[in-house]
Amino acid sequence: MFRTAAAFWMISVAAFGADFTRDIAPILISECLTCHSAEKAKGGYRVHTYAAVLEPGKSNQPAVVSGKPEGSELYKRLVTHDEDDRMPQDDDPLTAEQIEIFRNWIAAGASLDRGEPNSPLASLLPRANYPAPPQFYKRALPMLALTFTPDGKQLAVSGHHEITLWSLDGQLQQRITNAPQRVHSISFHPTTNLVAIAGGKPGRSGEVSIYNNGVFLTNLAQHSDEFLSVAFSPNGNLLAAAGSDNSIRVFDTKDWGSITIIQQHADWVTSIAFNPAGDKLVSASRDRTARIYDASTGELETTYPNHSAAVFSAIFLDEDRVASAGRDKSIHIWDIKEGKKRNEISGAEADVVELLAAEKFLFAAAANSVRQYKKSDRKLVRTYSGHTATVFALAFHPESDRLAAGAFDGSIRIWDTKDGSIVSTFTAAPLNSAQ
Repeated sequence: MFRTAAAFWMISVAAFGADFTRDIAPILISECLTCHSAEKAKGGYRVHTYAAVLEPGKSNQPAVVSGKPEGSELYKRLVTHDEDDRMPQDDDPLTAEQIEIFRNWIAAGASLDRGEPNSPLASLLPRANYPAPPQFYKRALPMLALTFTPDGKQLAVSGHHEITLWSLDGQLQQRITNAPQRVHSISFHPTTNLVAIAGGKPGRSGEVSIYNNGVFLTNLAQHSDEFLSVAFSPNGNLLAAAGSDNSIRVFDTKDWGSITIIQQHADWVTSIAFNPAGDKLVSASRDRTARIYDASTGELETTYPNHSAAVFSAIFLDEDRVASAGRDKSIHIWDIKEGKKRNEISGAEADVVELLAAEKFLFAAAANSVRQYKKSDRKLVRTYSGHTATVFALAFHPESDRLAAGAFDGSIRIWDTKDGSIVSTFTAAPLNSAQ
């Protein structure tokens, strides 16, 4: 009888060989991907896909020689005692067990057991169950995602490996766990109990997942870095998601099948939104553009190229106009059909990180405040202030005219937009009352 599960696992690897997806990919993601990704390649070597692992770096020495660990530069860099050459650099070396896994995999032929050679490593792995969040947080976390439940009675906010739901007076109502480390976007299905999230762990993993009645239901996409935005269409028939892979994915919510993958942006897609009819999508990107697509086919319809810096948010104002904003500290309002700028709202004191549209108004978050403009003439209605940290997330419930803003320090402020009065203020984190 084996003394430990680890001993049994090591003997199994030795006897039957190592699988790339089961054994090699997790080590590459956790120990190597930070310095050898698609975007960053120290020594000219990348490990973000199986195909990349086989390619040589700047040394031009074969990274992997099938059947010959000692002839493979990858293996030699793991076992060398020269700290200038050893991988990982500036970190602890791999354990003897991990190195033996690489040796066995190369000796057995260095094959890919499943998936496509050019698929991101994270997409090859099964979705793992995440650790439970702490009962109490040591401190409040930055508020990265915030949205009202469809009935407007609660706010769902991002947490550490969870989504927390709060009453509007700041009482914790529910904790949805088994979520990625960071949640960047939350979307409620308009007529069911489904919740979609986009998130991940910086530089390590990203996912788009669905929860039903607070329980994990299915995973729709995985990547080697974070997903940033997710949205149900107004009728709930479609779900769109986007993030660090520069792509937009559209799913059919009846069976969660993939309808289309849109690959038009040259950098991260920072936000996506449907128009009220649900037949078009607008996206914002770090590549300084915003784009409009047919939501069902993914066909590109319009590109707006007039921002001078990264675009963080884009929304439909009505049937004819889109608003987009970002690092250039101004809101551009442009024509849907031709992509021509009609107007501009300038004067923001910092990056405009999020936009929201109501029937008559446009809301914009920048620095510590939120500004409300008339959609008709762009005149400033009022400024919502009181936060002492940068506002990252906005939510609006049209039936109750409630506006919520979440900040970097975890604080939430809720206002009544009819008169600008404050409704409530609280910190959306499960903190011990003794803290």
